Amino acid sequence: MGITHQLKRSEYIEWNYDAEVYAFGKRLGEQFDNNILREALTDSSYISQERVRQQELGVPEPALTMTSNNELATAGSHIIADYSIKYLRSALPLFPEEGIRSLVDYLTSSEVMAEVGLGIGLKDLILCKEYPPTPETVGKCFQAVVGALNASTSLSQCQLFVRDFVVTQLVGKDLNEIWEIENPMEAMQDILGRSGRGEPEPRLIFESGKNTLEAVYHVGIYSDKEFIGSGYGETIGTAVDQAARDALRRFFQTTAASPPLPFGKENVKLKAEPNLSVEDCLIPSEKPPVRCPWSQQHLALEVPPGPPRLQLQAGIAAEKAPFAGFCLQTRERKQSGRASRVFCLGALWERARRAMSCCARGGESCVV
Repeated sequence: MGITHQLKRSEYIEWNYDAEVYAFGKRLGEQFDNNILREALTDSSYISQERVRQQELGVPEPALTMTSNNELATAGSHIIADYSIKYLRSALPLFPEEGIRSLVDYLTSSEVMAEVGLGIGLKDLILCKEYPPTPETVGKCFQAVVGALNASTSLSQCQLFVRDFVVTQLVGKDLNEIWEIENPMEAMQDILGRSGRGEPEPRLIFESGKNTLEAVYHVGIYSDKEFIGSGYGETIGTAVDQAARDALRRFFQTTAASPPLPFGKENVKLKAEPNLSVEDCLIPSEKPPVRCPWSQQHLALEVPPGPPRLQLQAGIAAEKAPFAGFCLQTRERKQSGRASRVFCLGALWERARRAMSCCARGGESCVV
């Protein structure tokens, strides 16, 4: 069969570039100036190619009236970055400034720009030397389209376009994976210390499969006898690291249960002032104290339940949250000729059922 040639859409007989450019603007629901939009779709490599082709045909000085999209791409890139950072600061007021900038870097990356450009149908409209166009060319062309929309209409209309096509790329993404803290435990210690709260204390909630290849540990982190986060891991160190990340997600309000970004008809007031930085919550002596707002937020935290076999009666986990980090021990006892298991909170000895009843009522006898 050999290598098949990938035909351009413009190589078909019924191709009409003017009609395609006009239909492109109408599909987006925007009012573009036709000449500016054509400039946004013209890459500099296409102009160079046309100049060389005319010189080969004997034209010493080709008279080309086309203009590349370099200036429009630069203007569009600035609009995308400026609006995205102001929008995210307002939508995520507790997310640190480092995380906001990481999200903006992700949104303005060539991969995301190319994905958005291909999604709105720029592949067959771009005038460039190569086909199919490279991701860098598609991304640059999309930025030029944003610049062309700003030049054709208004800045506010262009910002709504950026919100609908660019910022929405964060839907379904884990913001904490795009911006990942290298040392979460150290960052959490700094935040709690600057907020006047106690040091984070990791406690083992339960473990399973110890000394096996399928070991799993569940660690909770407490501050001033208050539960602030938990995590799982195949080792205790991994579980502590995941618990610290979970606590930071709760502080920054970027958990899976957090409200989604406000899109649609909701009016978001852009925020020019930067969010509080994690570096501002460090406690070096040469820096003045900065009060951290994260740990001051009202967090409805609950101690996560253990496996069904290890759940205690009457919800003593909620009443005894400061002491929930102790391991649950089981003791098999025989009564009336039948074996039964009794679960004790933090006990290394066998307790009577009377003691368990006291624990269920919140008695002090269950505190070790």
